[in-house]
Amino acid sequence: MTSPPSTHVTRTKFAGLIGESEIRLGRGGRTVQYFITICHASFTSVDILTQFLIDMENQHQVNDILIESGTINRTFPDCTFEGFTPSSSQLQDVAGTLITSVTGTWFVQGTLQWYQLSYF
Repeated sequence: MTSPPSTHVTRTKFAGLIGESEIRLGRGGRTVQYFITICHASFTSVDILTQFLIDMENQHQVNDILIESGTINRTFPDCTFEGFTPSSSQLQDVAGTLITSVTGTWFVQGTLQWYQLSYF
């Protein structure tokens, strides 16, 4: 999900005139967010998943090109990683429903967030 780009607008009300004036200074950046389930066959313990999340958070404020691939393929240049916000606690997939024929792996759901500095 992407938000619309921020607008840099200055609005002024002049005495004696009806309405306001508006000076547009161009578009700014925008937020890019993805709700995601983080799971992998190598997450055989909660400690391994926790270390993965720590390593991912260490990428905080890294700026690079964000590439979305899958059903939709898009590229977002000039993105700064802002982090991961979990929406659930770390859970164990005891039924093996997330990864075919693998049971007992750990996973977490949440939102990954970037800020795209320039939007063209």
